[in-house]
Order: sequence, then structure tokens, then C-alpha cells
Amino acid sequence: MFFTILSALSRLILKLGGWTLEGSRPPADKYIMLASPHTSFVDGFLMVLAGFGLGIRPSYLVKAAYTKGFFGQFTLWSGGIPVLSGAGANKVKEVIEIANKAEKIELLIAPAGTRAKRDAWRSGFFHIARGTNLPIYLSYLDFGKRCAGVDIRPIILSGDTRKDMDLIRAFYADMKGKHPEQMTPIYIKEEEN
Repeated sequence: MFFTILSALSRLILKLGGWTLEGSRPPADKYIMLASPHTSFVDGFLMVLAGFGLGIRPSYLVKAAYTKGFFGQFTLWSGGIPVLSGAGANKVKEVIEIANKAEKIELLIAPAGTRAKRDAWRSGFFHIARGTNLPIYLSYLDFGKRCAGVDIRPIILSGDTRKDMDLIRAFYADMKGKHPEQMTPIYIKEEEN
């Protein structure tokens, strides 16, 4: 009941903000969902609202230190998955273990990794998908068209990294972030192999 109200409220907030919500919840209990473009602080908030609006309760990775105290409890409630950080932490391995043990996980990952422009996307999502055999769905916030949503056509990794990334690049090709000059090229270093 509470999530139904939260979902309706999220749709209303997006509509009042001039956003159109597209797509639907992916037809799977366990999956990885990429969040792109990611160029501003508000993107995370809008992406979670869009997820709630589509009936998705996304999980997202957060430093374990951010799950302490009152705001930490809110972070955990809203889907935060605490992971270790710092020297020696193997977040990919940790997330693979968490995902493999879970009966249901809707893992939202922003592969740009930061709001600042970088040379390439972080490839953790790719290694997590490979290590769990989970499908990848593409979610988006297109500030050019003021639309947000999820494409429910899954990407199942083929073993050909460049081919898989070409599918992802083609999907996001015409989308604009809030700060287009901050958009990180859709490329992972594993494509060089």
C-alpha cells in the first residue's frame, strides 16, 4: 500500500516538474539497470523517482559509512546497498556475492561513476553482469526531451564486449544530460581487448 502511494506521488512530482515517464518495470526479478546520462546532483533523485513511478524499488551502491545514523537508515530504506570502499576493497566481487544471494534485486548503477566528465565509463556494471549472468536494462534521463524511463529490452552479454557496448552507445546516442559538456563517453577500457 505504501509503495503504491509512493509510486503515484513520484509520478505526480515528475509530471509537475515537466517530465514524461516512459516504459515500464522490467519483466525480471533480478537485473542490473544502467542510469545515464549522469551529469548533475539532481540526476540520482530524478532517477529514483522515475523508478518508483514505474513500480521499481531500485537498489544502489553506497559507501558503508553512509548507512550510519538517521540519514543512513533512510539510505538503507530507499535501496542503498552498503559496500566497502578504500584500499583493498573489491566492490565488484562484493556486489556479485550480494546479487547472487538475493532472491530479488533491481540494481541501479550510474556507470559514469561521477557527475564530472571522465575519459570512460567505469566497467563495474559489466563485470557484475558477467559474474551474475543478470540482464542489463537501460534507464535514462533525457533533459533534451524531458523524459525519463526504462527500455524493457534486455541486453544479455554476448562475450563480445565491443558489440555489447555498441548496443548501449546506440541507445543513449541522442540523449542529453542536464550538463551535456559533462557527459562521459560511453566506452569501457575492456573494449580494447
